Amino acid sequence: MVIIATLNEMANLPSIVARIRRVLPASKILVIDDNSQDGTREWLATQSDHDLEWIIRTEERGLGTATLAGLKTAISRGFAWVATLDADGSHDPAVLKQMLDSDCQVDGRPFDLCIGSRYTHGGNTIGWPMSRWIGSKAINFISRWLVGLKPRDTTSALRLYRIESLRQIDLAQLHCTGYGYLQEILWHLQRHGALVREFPITFVEREQGESKLRIGEALRVLAGLMRLTWWRFTWRK
Repeated sequence: MVIIATLNEMANLPSIVARIRRVLPASKILVIDDNSQDGTREWLATQSDHDLEWIIRTEERGLGTATLAGLKTAISRGFAWVATLDADGSHDPAVLKQMLDSDCQVDGRPFDLCIGSRYTHGGNTIGWPMSRWIGSKAINFISRWLVGLKPRDTTSALRLYRIESLRQIDLAQLHCTGYGYLQEILWHLQRHGALVREFPITFVEREQGESKLRIGEALRVLAGLMRLTWWRFTWRK
């Protein structure tokens, strides 16, 4: 299952769905939309692809809660793998196929999470202003050195989870409703001994629409990282 969380991404959604279908024709695509007012609901209603499903949320908001709703759906439906990626076209869906074709193993053991990484060897970003790059690097520095997360890119939403590993954690324990869920779910997986692999990607800044990452959301991510840092030193094993 491939999860796409959307909020007013009609300019990009049809393209990203088509790209996913080309490289992963047998996948189920689940769109979790936060009641977009740009025609997203109407476009979804016209689709005849039986492997394209959607949930329109009218009360909850946020990337974190939307993605968790998708993860819970994938777990309950018995999929083996579930992937997440941005709806704005910044992530190439072909990378998901490359991840799956890589035997999904590290040293003979199946990985639990594969992250599309901009900061591992071979990764790159295109179209970012310096301020965006510095902010991303700062968040990842805090994530690695204070929170103790191991990946170089903890902020990437392009991910492939092994469902069996998600069953080992209590998703109800996650507090972050927005982007901070990326580090929080990684923290819980790492505590349970999950094997995490980073796969190099080239991240291309969106061409259409507006980013949902605002200063308020960035501050909430920092608050979440401080909470994880506290948990790191106080959580009973």
